[in-house]
Order: sequence, then C-alpha cells, then structure tokens
Amino acid sequence: MTFHDALLIDDSANNCAAFRQRGGNALRWRMGADDIAEAATTLSRWLDAPAVRISPALSSS
Repeated sequence: MTFHDALLIDDSANNCAAFRQRGGNALRWRMGADDIAEAATTLSRWLDAPAVRISPALSSS
C-alpha cells in the first residue's frame, strides 16, 4: 500500500496538504463545521474511483 492508495480524513488543512504532497488523498472534515453528508459523498466517490485517484476537497481553508 502506498500514499496513492490511502485517504486521510482530518480536520487540519496542514495535515491534509502534507498528505497530498506525499501523493495521498485527503478529505478535510471538521465536526460541527462541515456537512457529514458532503463528506460521505466525497468518500463514496473516492471509494468508487479507479486506482488513479484525484484528491477530494471539502474545504480549502
């Protein structure tokens, strides 16, 4: 398994950026601030995507 095979779910923009820089996929999600349905949709799309993944983004801030 490599970074390309992994998805990080984290509330820190810095952690998500660092994970993406290593080649992983990151989903920034903050409890109480972000919509869980949007996070679930993004996660579902990532799981259904082909092996070459595109980093999902909920929030850039």
